[in-house]
Amino acid sequence: RPDQLAEDQGVASHEAMVLDLVAGMTTPTPRLVGCDATGDLVGVPAVLMTALSGRPVWAANIGWLHQLVEALADIHAVDSTAATVRRFQPYTQDSYALPKWVTQPAVWERAIEMVHEPVIDEDQTFIHRDFYPGNVLWFHRRISGVVDWEVASIGPRSMDVAHCRINLLYDNLALAERFRQEWEAITGHTFHPSADVATIIGLLDSYRRYPPAQRVRRDIETVLQRAVSDLTTP
Repeated sequence: RPDQLAEDQGVASHEAMVLDLVAGMTTPTPRLVGCDATGDLVGVPAVLMTALSGRPVWAANIGWLHQLVEALADIHAVDSTAATVRRFQPYTQDSYALPKWVTQPAVWERAIEMVHEPVIDEDQTFIHRDFYPGNVLWFHRRISGVVDWEVASIGPRSMDVAHCRINLLYDNLALAERFRQEWEAITGHTFHPSADVATIIGLLDSYRRYPPAQRVRRDIETVLQRAVSDLTTP
């Protein structure tokens, strides 16, 4: 897309490299067919990959959550030591002005300060960076694939959990919290609240342009307030 290319001329070559890297996962992924990294052949940088069966599902039950967690654990187990995968960086925003709907501006301002501080450098691994139900395909009640790999990175594994759970907020806060709990219980890892801060502040432009529903706004602020409090309390 033009907006992707404006930010990253190497997006096609990076995704092609990542598709080769994840080809050995237990969870199915598209297979790389070819890459025109410069656009000389087809007019724009492009990746050709195989199609996967299935479609996104938003089931919101415990079996669904378990499979999401298992797929995420599979992603985080990818050995990326032999590849040059990009390092995680928080998404920059056109503006850090607060959405008009916020009710706790001091919390948001502190969160913005936090996201401009050094990136958390613990529990680094290979991450999808855009893991949420819209990028997970299902067929006959089983995950049939994970797609959309162009922003895969080396970064804190909690970032994948945060990105998914902030999307789950649009269903309800309890589901988002349950996803984090299931991930911690199944993987044995501890979620880092700074990932919630980075994810929410990384959506500021979107929150201003497309204000969420009233209930979702409240839940977003609840998650942000908890994360900022956890990071501030000694």
